[in-house]
Amino acid sequence: MSFCPPCSQRFDRCMVCGNSGAQGPPAWARFPPSIAPIKAEEVTNANRLRISPHYCSRHDSTLKRAKAEPKCRECTVCHMVVESNYAEFSLCPPCSDREHRCVL
Repeated sequence: MSFCPPCSQRFDRCMVCGNSGAQGPPAWARFPPSIAPIKAEEVTNANRLRISPHYCSRHDSTLKRAKAEPKCRECTVCHMVVESNYAEFSLCPPCSDREHRCVL
């Protein structure tokens, strides 16, 4: 069973597996420290300014990025789920910034 974001928050349940939020993430959802996403409490205004997605020459303009209906996508590096309206998606902005690779 999985939950939508509002129900997940309301019932304190994982959106993916449905487990109680008090249990912590299952073993498969834990990240090695080197690729762990940035925790919300670590994000400051200064960090937000530094974390910017990278784009290659094929996607360096908004007109070059194919759009679609917004949906949740999984980063191929850290597996963080990000809502995106890009038709293509590969990396979340923190991983794109860290690896200097195109988001798409």
